[in-house]
Amino acid sequence: MTVELEPVNGTAVPDLRHELAARFTGGHANRLSGRAAELRILEQQLAAIERGPVVLVEGGMGTGKTALLRAGARAARERGFRVLQAACSSYEADFPLQLVRRLGDGVLRDAAPSGDAADGRAALREAGALLFERIRELARLRPVLLVVDDLQWCDLGSLHCLAFLVRRLTGHSVGILASRLSGSQSADPVLVDELLRAHHPCVRINLEPLGETATGILLEAALGLAAAGQRPAVTRWTGGNPFLLGEVLSVLTRHGEAGTPVTEIAPPSVHTWLRSRVPAAPRCLDVLRALAILGSQATTALIAATAGIPVLEAAQAVRTLADLGLIRPGEVPTFTQPMVRAAVLNAIPLEERARLYLSGAERLREVGTPDDKVIAYLLASHAVEYSCTTDLLLAAVRRMVEGKPVHERVVRLRHVLSHHVSAGVRAQLLPLLGEAELDLDPVAAEARLAEAHRLTSEPVARGRIAFQRATALHALDRGAEAVDLLRTAAEELARSGRNAGGLRDRMAVHLAALAADDPESASAAPPERLAEPARRIVAVLSGTVPGDTAPPLNDAWQLLRPADPLGLPVAWLALTRALISAGARTRILPYATAWAAARNQGPLREGLARAAHAEILLLLGQVEPAAAESTVALSRLSALGAPRPRGVLALALPPLIETLVERDELDAAVRVLSEAGLDGELPPRRDHAPLLVSRGKLRYAYGDAESGLADMVSAGRCEAERGGTPALVSWRAAAVPALVELGRQETARELAQAELVQARGRVHDRPALGVALRAAGQAAGGAAGVELLGESVTVLEESGAPLELARSLGELGTALCRLGRLPGARDRLRRACALAEKAGAIRLRRLLERQLRDAGGRVRGRIQGLESLTASERRIARLAAAGRTNREIAEELFVTRRAVEMHLTQIYRKLDIRGRRELNREWLGRF
Repeated sequence: MTVELEPVNGTAVPDLRHELAARFTGGHANRLSGRAAELRILEQQLAAIERGPVVLVEGGMGTGKTALLRAGARAARERGFRVLQAACSSYEADFPLQLVRRLGDGVLRDAAPSGDAADGRAALREAGALLFERIRELARLRPVLLVVDDLQWCDLGSLHCLAFLVRRLTGHSVGILASRLSGSQSADPVLVDELLRAHHPCVRINLEPLGETATGILLEAALGLAAAGQRPAVTRWTGGNPFLLGEVLSVLTRHGEAGTPVTEIAPPSVHTWLRSRVPAAPRCLDVLRALAILGSQATTALIAATAGIPVLEAAQAVRTLADLGLIRPGEVPTFTQPMVRAAVLNAIPLEERARLYLSGAERLREVGTPDDKVIAYLLASHAVEYSCTTDLLLAAVRRMVEGKPVHERVVRLRHVLSHHVSAGVRAQLLPLLGEAELDLDPVAAEARLAEAHRLTSEPVARGRIAFQRATALHALDRGAEAVDLLRTAAEELARSGRNAGGLRDRMAVHLAALAADDPESASAAPPERLAEPARRIVAVLSGTVPGDTAPPLNDAWQLLRPADPLGLPVAWLALTRALISAGARTRILPYATAWAAARNQGPLREGLARAAHAEILLLLGQVEPAAAESTVALSRLSALGAPRPRGVLALALPPLIETLVERDELDAAVRVLSEAGLDGELPPRRDHAPLLVSRGKLRYAYGDAESGLADMVSAGRCEAERGGTPALVSWRAAAVPALVELGRQETARELAQAELVQARGRVHDRPALGVALRAAGQAAGGAAGVELLGESVTVLEESGAPLELARSLGELGTALCRLGRLPGARDRLRRACALAEKAGAIRLRRLLERQLRDAGGRVRGRIQGLESLTASERRIARLAAAGRTNREIAEELFVTRRAVEMHLTQIYRKLDIRGRRELNREWLGRF
């Protein structure tokens, strides 16, 4: 009968701990920790020796089978048994009767049959009979225990003799204690099974890995109490394998360093142990190497491809290794003991290891493994330390981040760079990360790009990195550093004689945009031999020629590419403002729309794009769309890492401030400026001029004409820094109403006249001329003023600027009213009200309606009720009535919460209700 013994993790026998403390380096005593239950079974079987028991100890490699056999032999000798002990070897498995010759230390040496026997079977019967007789003789004197280690390698002849002996043990005090490696194949599996199923009881002891308790006993015995904290790490690293645990303890005690990281211990003896015990067929060692190389990606098919063997052979090897206790089978086999994997890897020469890593990665690519998994494999295997894998890794990283949103690119690239990679790989990945972070966190981007610049020597690559770093420095208001960096990079690129992808041309434009904002750098000469579009853009940005001499819009768009990582969004924004001054606002709209709609832009680039789009829409009299775009721009820029770049915010906020003023949301505009830190003193930089004008209009609208005028004058000083070139903002025209209100008529007339002279010189900018004429009329007053205001209306009628036309009509109507020409005044004011209503300019409409009432006119009732709601307003009203929050509505409609709030304000006004409480479910069926 065969009795299966379930593995038990218990404490050691009473005297074992003391023995371990004294002899833990003695070879095998340390491997008996946690084997108390197994030792008790041996004691029980030795006590019943008269029954002739057969005890088979089974387990994977290194589980302590030999140690348990030696403990059993020692216990038998202590009981007075005669112990005949021998171990089989894989190298002697083909030698006949080797086990029989070694058993008993010479007792059976003369009993071996001669080689002259004519019949092999007869010779085996004779050897078995002789073995039985000699064992029986010995058993008459005292009990006999035959101890056979590594039964799986027993030669066939000795196996026959053992089987012959086992069937004849009844009535004799002879026991057999043997060990067998799980998963191994013996010379005759059927014969081994017959041996174990003989008429005598057979106990099979299955050895499992040690647990943390037993591991802790060994650690404490070897290294003292201080090593107890390493128990979990040692258990995980060795998988509880007693042999591997012994090797770890041996290394730690030999070096006297209990604090040595366990995961660095994988001595060569472990690989030697593997080679001596892992069967050659079916190519198990090759499969172990492939599994060690592939790691978490090691499917059976990939193991076969990497090892260069058929899939079926690889699958068979996996099963064999699993039986040996070295790996856990599954869809992706894994090592049972991480220490074994480390030992296998250490035994592979570095050159071959690199080749195998590369081969494994290529196999992963061939079977369509996602790039992130290929990268994870390369990083986990430390293959990036070898130059041959660099191109593969970089290509996989570029594919992985291509087309991904900027936040995802940053997260993935940061993860890759958190691993140890070579300096060459780091130098190529840092620019990718810096490029992505530039649109998210300019502070971090500048640091990455600075490191990449130090690590890079190739001129074009250095030029690209310098280009990006200058953009980051500009966003951080460090324009002087950016200019110096670009100058040096342009000189390096010029010396190399290369202009890869028009990089030198874009550097020149970048320098011009930076110099325009930094008066100290304005005298910097642009690089020579520029392409024509770049030369003309540089001329416009540097202020040497007006915007109407700029290159065709498509050429400028292709060169500046504001939505691209290597684009120039700030330069494009500055150029478009110059082109607006030249009267090209309608032609710019498609490009502004395309930039705002471009995919995979980060917060910085998209924020600028939305701001530029809002600015064009506002100039075209589309206040509500401009307000929505401005709100999106602010939300994107708010997502930038702290501290948020004030320079970028100063570029993006003017259209948002002006749209809030037009919508009569003055408090919101003040709050936006405060949160951006732009409500105080601003340095006299050219790019601050539009913001100062917008802020001045806000303060004037609040009734603070003095502060509003101060801002507009400051804008004029910013414009003066450009060397007297045409202004990009009409600060004089904006200042005239404040001057008139403050009673400074003479100054108002001087500024208005200067604005008019400048506007008449810009023949293509009809809106600017109309605005200048209006300012002149406001400053002049009386009949002269009416004449100028009439001319302003005439100019603006065909300018495509409905809001400016509404303002001029309103001023003309008010001036006519002062002269007592009421019918004409009312006509102009009614038309101005209609234009303001259509554009969505709430504040302007209210002012015009008040003036119309003062002129004795009736204000026409605006369309109210459900029929007045737009399609967007109906969708938002329906969701709000259903109980959705503003946040839920924004997420469902892919708009900002601010846009939802603005729409709801319009809805409440049109429906003549006071707020959300009145927009209840009763409205649902009516939308």
